[in-house]
Amino acid sequence: MCVSLNSTNDKLYLADLKNLRIRMIDLKTGIVSTVAGNGEKGIPTDGSRATESPLVDPRAVAVDSKDNVYILERSGHALRRVTPNGEIRTVAGTGKAGGADGAALTAGLNSPKHLAIDLDDNVIIADDQNKRVRLYDARTGTLTSILGSGVEKPKRGLLRPHGVCVHQDGSIYIVDTGHHRILRLMLR
Repeated sequence: MCVSLNSTNDKLYLADLKNLRIRMIDLKTGIVSTVAGNGEKGIPTDGSRATESPLVDPRAVAVDSKDNVYILERSGHALRRVTPNGEIRTVAGTGKAGGADGAALTAGLNSPKHLAIDLDDNVIIADDQNKRVRLYDARTGTLTSILGSGVEKPKRGLLRPHGVCVHQDGSIYIVDTGHHRILRLMLR
């Protein structure tokens, strides 16, 4: 469903939706390994081994500069993180559709579709049904709307944001499928 490279471009991560797993291909050796998911559908227990845990529906995956693997689950309405030592934890969303900003574990996501990591290791999320782009700040544990429905500045409506990508200059590109356009957002 989604592919993403790590910061050194030597590992390719895949959201293997139908198998309910996140896979990693070591591009130097060609070896494929499982990073998260045991093939069963369910909500992982915080702090458990990621490879022994179920996943709801891993739609997107991205890796930060510290090798934390972020997994976005659309019908799970959640963002999960796998640490470099292999533990999984929910870091944003309640598991139910919602749209509130604030403390990430009580803030809501509604059918989030895609994610990317910015230059500060924040997670940028295309939150489809909320018609917004959201920013998860791992340092503060907060989820904030940065573009779309309810955001006053910049004021720009979104309809079904499905993709986000961070450019090396820090700008964020957003695929706004409902309006048939690609937007560029500068936060710096």
